[in-house]
Amino acid sequence: MTSTQPTEQPINDLPSLPQNDPYWLELMAELRASRQLEEDNPAYTSNW
Repeated sequence: MTSTQPTEQPINDLPSLPQNDPYWLELMAELRASRQLEEDNPAYTSNW
């Protein structure tokens, strides 16, 4: 597959998002918290 879909890009590689935005930082914190809570689920952690 040569087509690149947005879902295939790591979150850190999205230059259009203001990573210093308080809302963005809060969102990242929530994602990290969810990731830690779900780290026992192989199907979930394999996406990261």
